[in-house]
Amino acid sequence: MGGGLFYVVACTGELAIQSNILPWEKGAALEACKHAYALWLGSASASSEASRGVQSVKAFILQNESRFQENGCDIPHNRAGWAMSNRYHFTPAAFKEACNGSSDKGVMNELDELGLLVREKATGLKNRISIAGKRVTVVSLKEDILSK
Repeated sequence: MGGGLFYVVACTGELAIQSNILPWEKGAALEACKHAYALWLGSASASSEASRGVQSVKAFILQNESRFQENGCDIPHNRAGWAMSNRYHFTPAAFKEACNGSSDKGVMNELDELGLLVREKATGLKNRISIAGKRVTVVSLKEDILSK
């Protein structure tokens, strides 16, 4: 779907106004369609940006698996987070890096809708885990992200 469909609807609406089928003023259908098109365009680009971000996060995991510390292992160079309990726990900075320019909050929302985000209500879209006896705020993803 593109702008052409909105144009056809606007023209149809304007013809209906001229024919006294719609009790609107001239130009009202065109303005309504312009507004609807702007909303559609905004939601389509936001959705596709978040979807691209999800794919970027998946690619980041596959390309940087060695940057995730596993239980009992040494801290990797340039650690991105922790891999444990069938989850990838990103540091907030590493998650932003993994989003590759997409809005990290938008990507988290998309991951939440896909059922891939693990979070605590108290931390919004983030999670808190215990690392070496300290509570750390992270972005936690189910390993199922790799099969999406």
